[in-house]
Amino acid sequence: MTKRPSSVLVACESPQGVSHAIRRGASVASQLRKPLTLFHAIPALPGSPFQELPGSSRSVQAAIDTANAMMSDTARKLRTDLGIDTDTFVAVGNCIDLLLGLADTCDLLVVGVRGKRALADRVLGTATERIVRLFPKPVLLVRNQTSDRYKTVLVPVDFEAGSLAAAQAARELAPDAKVELLHVVGPQCESPERAAAAPREHIVAQQDRDETTALCRLQRLALALPASAGFTTSIAHGVPSEACLARQKSGNFGLVAVGRDGSATLGNFLLGRVAAPVICNAGCDVLVAPRRRSAVVRAAATAHSPPRCASQ
Repeated sequence: MTKRPSSVLVACESPQGVSHAIRRGASVASQLRKPLTLFHAIPALPGSPFQELPGSSRSVQAAIDTANAMMSDTARKLRTDLGIDTDTFVAVGNCIDLLLGLADTCDLLVVGVRGKRALADRVLGTATERIVRLFPKPVLLVRNQTSDRYKTVLVPVDFEAGSLAAAQAARELAPDAKVELLHVVGPQCESPERAAAAPREHIVAQQDRDETTALCRLQRLALALPASAGFTTSIAHGVPSEACLARQKSGNFGLVAVGRDGSATLGNFLLGRVAAPVICNAGCDVLVAPRRRSAVVRAAATAHSPPRCASQ
């Protein structure tokens, strides 16, 4: 029996209808020529962030059958209209545990969020936040209603494994998009010399050297990444998370890709000083990529030390 290729997995809040997350997942699956899997969890206990327990008058099996029928209709429509190989998976249990069990079957998890303050109000302290922190594959948080292909992507870079993985994941998700690698020279770069009451011209000269060094590293990184012609580089100054959000808004980027640092243990709970604010406040979709040890990441991470400033 031929094994089904890794799919784009969409976590469906409701088994009925075509949500903005499903539309985005279908668009990505079509562009990357991957199968699509629609997932819905029926919680074993009430109070789930995804959906309440069906009424007591309905058996669990009846709820499963109803959800399967609804999602099968959606899958059939996607197969007919878009020609996408679409499968469904409905199960009873904890949505996080069930999604983690499906991680090996997919290359990307798509989760929808809604509302003006959706990313802040519905991510922090929710199942979505835990999924972002624990899921071993890239997670796409979909806020925008449009499912058009991403044309521009912003990737904040601090030259660590997490942000480098984000750059690779962004290129894989949006192979035709223009990807901007942004490094932010933080205000802490100035503090040692300011504390020593250094002349202003010395501080400016040090900022120029730091910016030149960072720009050279960004350019080397861009050349080392696959499809390097699609990458551009930029430098900003200020608080890294604020500078990243300002650049996303001014550049009208359709996607921001951030890295998630950490190993398989405690590190899964570390999103970083840039990633967490961006996830909560970006006015666009956000891709969260776990770090990975590819040849590109190893080469860039072991290059000469960056200036004393950070973008995360």
